[in-house]
Amino acid sequence: MNPTELKQFPQFRDLSAEELELLVPLFEEKAYAKGRRILQEGGDAEGLLLLSQGSLSTRTEAGHEGELLAPAALGSAALVALGTRAMTAVAKDDCTVHLLTRTAFHRFADDAPRAAVRVLEAVVADLATLLRDGLDEVG
Repeated sequence: MNPTELKQFPQFRDLSAEELELLVPLFEEKAYAKGRRILQEGGDAEGLLLLSQGSLSTRTEAGHEGELLAPAALGSAALVALGTRAMTAVAKDDCTVHLLTRTAFHRFADDAPRAAVRVLEAVVADLATLLRDGLDEVG
């Protein structure tokens, strides 16, 4: 992944070219063949996953099903909070994902604290939207 590709994800749009250059090498790239499980609900949430190529089918034990098309981000809360994955995700076709572990994000925060705060602000905005959407479904 290069800095230009990283800019397509909302969590990183506000970062400068220099900040993106610091962040890009911290991602681990993984390729998955069609039908391969990428996430398992209840498994450790070790960090943020960026789906940069392909699509995923998702489901939860509660019966919610969906589809994610690249570019998409999964598990942004895992950058700051220990926990487990909230869904299972399977590659609908060949996929490329990039993992930013919590530990790698903390290294980034040490090197570029203001940039890390901007990333966290975007993460919080995403989580707030999910919470509001969930409340709207209940209410």
